[in-house]
Amino acid sequence: MDFPAAPHHSPGALPHGPRQNGATPPCLLLSCGSSVSFSCPVPNVSVWANHSGPTLLSTVVDEAPPTVLVGVSGQRGLFTEPIVRSRASTTPQPIILPLSNPTNHAEALPDDLLVCTNGTALIATGSPFDDVAHNGVTHHISQANNVYVFPGLGLGTLASGATMITDSMLLAAARAVADQSPCDQHNPDAGILPPTRGPPHREPTHRRSGCPSRRCRRCRRSARRH
Repeated sequence: MDFPAAPHHSPGALPHGPRQNGATPPCLLLSCGSSVSFSCPVPNVSVWANHSGPTLLSTVVDEAPPTVLVGVSGQRGLFTEPIVRSRASTTPQPIILPLSNPTNHAEALPDDLLVCTNGTALIATGSPFDDVAHNGVTHHISQANNVYVFPGLGLGTLASGATMITDSMLLAAARAVADQSPCDQHNPDAGILPPTRGPPHREPTHRRSGCPSRRCRRCRRSARRH
């Protein structure tokens, strides 16, 4: 799959994220028929970008190696075997998220990803997939869905009396989900995301509602001071 490469620098910085020399690592955004965008400057991009036509996704991945691949393109098989293997060669546990749905639009299939990464990939998909057995280990394939954030975000918004949803509230909710990841409990085979069914479901929802609510109250107090 080809992508036109016309770098654009936009002010994207996520607080508390990993940093190198005080800077937030770049986030590369690629889309069919438009430009490649970066959340912060990427070194030497003018050298490897194709300025007269589309730049291969594989070129972008090789020249600006990511640790996370997020697919929302609707392009089946976009994450090819060479691309996935190259990520596994430089990243101990690459995070690969083929989020397009339905299933026949997924950028990659979980069983192929586990084969290409020798079982090290952390995977979440947009469509539901069965668990995958690889080298005697059963990997739970999490389905990334707005059910993880929206109910708690709505509850927190109502409880705090917020009149709008801010970026900081969304980040707080996302971090609340991340804090409950089985991977964070040193169990990567259990999947990236916490369960959505059964007894554990209600408690995570309340945790996620509390984080945006607290963030909203802090923002309101700050606004009154100014």
